[in-house]
Amino acid sequence: MSKPAVHGPYGTEAQARADVDALHARAAAAGESDMRRAQVRALLGTLHRLGVRAGTFDQLILASLGQWEPTTTVVMLGLVERAHAAGRKAAREDTR
Repeated sequence: MSKPAVHGPYGTEAQARADVDALHARAAAAGESDMRRAQVRALLGTLHRLGVRAGTFDQLILASLGQWEPTTTVVMLGLVERAHAAGRKAAREDTR
């Protein structure tokens, strides 16, 4: 399995839109017709992939975010991914 691409950072809406299009294309290829459901799954799946436990209320909020404009979803994905990577990098540097 290949390493998932990290979303962002975004300097323009057009950059985020390209990732929205890719997210929706992957969902459509998997047979998903409701892109909002795909966005919620992407948010929850990213947390799971990164080993971040989401509580019930966390899941409720992410389900709400997944209903917003699709660019909101990819920006949130990018922020979570990049924050996780920054935390891992800081932890490695602390052990040196």
